[in-house]
Amino acid sequence: MCILFCDTDLIEKQGGEVVLGFFRRMVGVAAVFVAATVGFVSAGEKVNVGIFVDYGTRGGGLMGWAKILSNSPEVNLILLDAEDVRNGKLKDCDVMLMPGGLTGDEFKTLGPEGVETVRKYVADGGSYIGICAGCGLGMNIKIGLRIVNCGNFQNTDRGQASLLVRINKEGSELLGVKPAIYSIQYAGGPIPDFTKAEKDWNGKHTVLATYESTLGKIRYTKDKKTGKVKTYKHPLMYGYPAMVFATYGKGKVLISGPHPEKHEATYPVALGYIKAVTGVKCTYVAPKLGRRPIRVAYLGGAMTGKDAFRALIDLYKSPKLDVYPGAEFGRDGSLDHADVLVLPDGSSKNYKKRAPSGSDLRYIRKFQDRGGIVIAFGEGTKYLPVHKNSRTVDDWQQLAPTIIKCFE
Repeated sequence: MCILFCDTDLIEKQGGEVVLGFFRRMVGVAAVFVAATVGFVSAGEKVNVGIFVDYGTRGGGLMGWAKILSNSPEVNLILLDAEDVRNGKLKDCDVMLMPGGLTGDEFKTLGPEGVETVRKYVADGGSYIGICAGCGLGMNIKIGLRIVNCGNFQNTDRGQASLLVRINKEGSELLGVKPAIYSIQYAGGPIPDFTKAEKDWNGKHTVLATYESTLGKIRYTKDKKTGKVKTYKHPLMYGYPAMVFATYGKGKVLISGPHPEKHEATYPVALGYIKAVTGVKCTYVAPKLGRRPIRVAYLGGAMTGKDAFRALIDLYKSPKLDVYPGAEFGRDGSLDHADVLVLPDGSSKNYKKRAPSGSDLRYIRKFQDRGGIVIAFGEGTKYLPVHKNSRTVDDWQQLAPTIIKCFE
């Protein structure tokens, strides 16, 4: 069972002094505004955003960043894998962006050399943005880069929901958005805990936003010997940090538990992350679509690598295609209004977790029987159903033209 608690008036009802004490307990320190202006990108220059697209990153968040960054005229997008990081490509980036996925997988993919390379890059003046799993990667934990002086509050398997997040005055100034309560998608991301901060640290931090609603599950376990039922509830998230800005050495870091990149309404917040660490205010120019575009469901949960990301950007650029993220093998209802399901290149591990079976296969067959097309490339071809409406392409550049041709 999943329970969502929301109280938008929580802070106002408690009074100023109580709130200050409350925040000090939750955050671990009084909010200190530490935004630095050194190292910002020069006015008029494009900001070079290096996004990590190797194994460990995946899902709707990765797809959201593909759409935002490829449609921001102020951004020069650089695709990074672990080999690029280890070979020094971060020197071409003003900021490294680590999307959501799984923190442990991102850590293992980078490897010891990659982890140390990123840490040195930030310490020497580079910038880092971490979302969800990337947020955890930035923390001072065993599987972290150790560039933000915080631990991880208990958050295992909380679930997903749109949560209320209050961006404070400091957050407003750094992100370039209004100080207000925003509804932002949350997908079980780490929660910074500054009660576990070390005393001697090469940097400072300030909390930009806090949670004003909470999410968690209640679990019931039965003791085999006594027969007694034990109840476990996730600790409440009220007042804990949702977004944090920090310095590490000469560099800047922004970590975020929630996903503002998943919905267009919160794209300004997502682009504010780039402004906070580079000084460049980026804009999003929505692509223009035709009157009846082809609806494309992209299996973002399985995508990995540069080709899957390039293919996605290519689809977003076409006015004939309306691409939406987070599509599964029909189990989430995402095929109900789709014309095409794309099985992109990815890792075998990601696909094995999502391999269609049972009800999934029935969803896909029903989808294809009504005229839906399933197109695969790379690793996705191994999971392509046998059907007259199944297609393959040899190269990501062929994907968009093939989809369009199917409906001409």
